Amino acid sequence: MRGGLLAGVLLVVPGVARAETHSVMIRNGVGEAVVGVYMSAPGSGSVGGNRLMSQLPPGAEGPFTYSSGCRADVRLAFAGGRSEDHPDVDVCGGARVVAGQSGTAGPAMSGVAGPGVAGPGAAG
Repeated sequence: MRGGLLAGVLLVVPGVARAETHSVMIRNGVGEAVVGVYMSAPGSGSVGGNRLMSQLPPGAEGPFTYSSGCRADVRLAFAGGRSEDHPDVDVCGGARVVAGQSGTAGPAMSGVAGPGVAGPGAAG
C-alpha cells in the first residue's frame, strides 16, 4: 500500500519546467558581412559562443533563438574585425537587432573570420 501511495504522489508532481525560447531577428544593416552573433545574459561579462554558421551578408537577416531569460546582451562581429554591442535587448518582446543602428562599438574581435558553432535557431 505504501508503494502505491508514493507512486500516486509522484504522478501529481509536475515535470521539470523547460526554458522558454524566444526569437530575435538580426538584420545586417551595414556594408560588411556579419561573421559572429553572440548572446549572453545582460552584464554577465561573457559573450557566449558564435551562433552564426556562416556569414550574414549586407542586407540579410535571420532569426536567432535565446532561452536564458527575457533580456540579452547581443554582440555582432564583422568581417573586418570590429564588433558592435546591443546591450540589454528585450528578447521576449519579439526583438529586432539591426547592425549599424543603436549599437555601440565593441572590442575588436580578432580570430573571428568564419563560421561559428551554431546558427540561426540555436538555443542559448
